[in-house]
Parts: sequence; structure tokens; C-alpha cells
Amino acid sequence: MKKLAILLFFIVTNIFSQDINIDIKKSEIYRDKVRNTSLLFSEDNGKGGLLVIKTAKIGLSGYTKNYYIEHYNKELKLLKKYTLKNKKRSVFKSIIIKEGIVQIIRFQINEFRKNITIGILSSDLDSLDFIEKELFVLNEENIKNNFDLEYGLFNLGKMDTNRFGDVILSNNKNDYLHTF
Repeated sequence: MKKLAILLFFIVTNIFSQDINIDIKKSEIYRDKVRNTSLLFSEDNGKGGLLVIKTAKIGLSGYTKNYYIEHYNKELKLLKKYTLKNKKRSVFKSIIIKEGIVQIIRFQINEFRKNITIGILSSDLDSLDFIEKELFVLNEENIKNNFDLEYGLFNLGKMDTNRFGDVILSNNKNDYLHTF
């Protein structure tokens, strides 16, 4: 009886577990022209297409040299490609696409001014011509007093591996929470 119950369990589980709907899209296979890139974000553009953000890191430090932003249509044909040089030591934390506008939440270290700037890069999906908007700035004193966090070259002994914290988006992507 025990063997029959186990067999019946596996048969019922097998029947219901096969009802998985997966939509697979294939594109042309191409060779990436940039070496050592990693996928950072991949987001639906709202029209069946895709926006992809990749990073190219250099050296053992893992410093991001460039961000590569690629926009694909629903047939996965490349529509637009944009390279953003990472001159300002920034880190992309999240991406939001709504109504044809892409917004990238970006954190940036400024060691000369001793602060961290949290901002948004915003662009129309068709142009990928980004405009930066500053949300707020945390100075060194504010960071030390409120977050017990030190960054950059100010204190290597206490360096945090996730010193920028995390960004959590709501399900509808209308709100976001920044955690340290």
C-alpha cells in the first residue's frame, strides 16, 4: 500500500508539474565586441522588447570602466546602443522603465568633496540621451554620524563590501527604498 501511495504521489506530481508556461525568445548569436562584460540589468521595455545594461570591469579591483546600454525590439534586434563612461566612480543600483522613459538610479562617490550623490539618469527609450538629476547628497560627516559607514580611501580597515546599500523597488515601481 505504501508503494502504491508513493507511486500515485509521483504520478500526480508529474502531471501537475509539467504545466509551466515559459516564453523563450531567440536572437541572432553575436560576439560581444567588448571583453569581460557582465550583465547588470535586463528589463522589459513595455513593448515586448528589452533594455540591457552591461558593465565592463578592469583589474582585480572590479572597478567598472564603462556601462553599455542596449535597447532591443521584440524580435531581439538591436535598436540603439549607448556607452556611458564611468568617469565619476558611479554604481548603478536599479532601473525603472515606464511609459517609454528609462530611469537608472545611480550612486556616485566624490572623494574630493567627500560625499556620496544619489541621482537618477533619465532618458527616452528611443534616444538613450541621458540627463542626470540629483536626488540627494550624503556628506562624510552625515555618513559617519548616521550610518556608521565609511567609504573610499578614508578608512580601508572598515570598508564595507556593499557600502552603497541596496535599492528596493515596489511591485508597481512607483516607490523605492534605499537601505544602508
